[in-house]
Amino acid sequence: MRAAASKSTVTRFAQWVAGHPVLVGLGLLVLFFSLCNPLFFTEGNARAILRQLAPIGIYSFPVALLLIGRSIDLSLGAVVGLSSVIGIEVMNAVGMTGGLAAFLGVGLGAGIVNGLLVSYARLDPIIVTMGTSFVFRGLSLSVSGGKAGVPPAAFLDAFRYEVLGFRPEIYIMLAVLALCWWLLHVSRAGRSLYAAGENERVAFLMGVKVRRLQFLMHCATGLAGGVVAIVSVAKLGLSGGGIGESLTLPVITAVFLGGVDFGGGMGTIPGVVAGVLFMGVLQAGLLILGIGEFVQQIIVGAVLIAAIYMSTRSRKRLSSQ
Repeated sequence: MRAAASKSTVTRFAQWVAGHPVLVGLGLLVLFFSLCNPLFFTEGNARAILRQLAPIGIYSFPVALLLIGRSIDLSLGAVVGLSSVIGIEVMNAVGMTGGLAAFLGVGLGAGIVNGLLVSYARLDPIIVTMGTSFVFRGLSLSVSGGKAGVPPAAFLDAFRYEVLGFRPEIYIMLAVLALCWWLLHVSRAGRSLYAAGENERVAFLMGVKVRRLQFLMHCATGLAGGVVAIVSVAKLGLSGGGIGESLTLPVITAVFLGGVDFGGGMGTIPGVVAGVLFMGVLQAGLLILGIGEFVQQIIVGAVLIAAIYMSTRSRKRLSSQ
């Protein structure tokens, strides 16, 4: 009897491990980096990791909604760069309120452009957003002249204040997380997103306005890009067309790690949270170990391939049931 119970427990544990590879990988990463450097598993480093992953988290949750609705945006980094350049130019000219509005307005405008081209012109989202990324990057370089912008001291000071030990970007990330969780798992829009991702034609026949829904998700992603630009400029202390270039790959990777399927219709916000934490711990650990930026890109790219592989296997397994 005890042997049978023990075997049953081992079987359930094995099934849990197989069903939660990202959480298992996250635990192994924390263990590995902690053994390599005792300073990794400390409260101070945990807060530093949260600050570092805040831009990834703020971007990943809206991008997850976009992918679940069967679309994608590859202009993420370029939107951040353009928003930062114009936002700081306006902020230095008219003040902080106008500058913040410019950050968000540029991001939203970029999302509107992508949304119109993808949802209403019916162009392929991968090709379109790859093209707009070059347009946005070129605009940011034209506006800045290739020079970095310096934000006002008051703006930087506002992001240095801590509440309960955490800086504003952490609370911004949590607010975006809560909003996206509500949209996907509580509101009617979430059910419509899943339906559109599974089958656009069937969703349309059910009364879902698929084009408008995808358009709004592109707008939300663009607006998130403006928020990420604010956080990134406050973190780096400067603006520039290239400050978001390193964001696109980690964001897409975190979303796929979170169980969101490239074909749409699958994924959860809690899963994306796990993916974001995985990427944050991975990047922080590689940095502590002194791994170079180029090698980090290789590792993140390999993780992305593994995430897409897991997503593909998951969809095939579900379709065969």
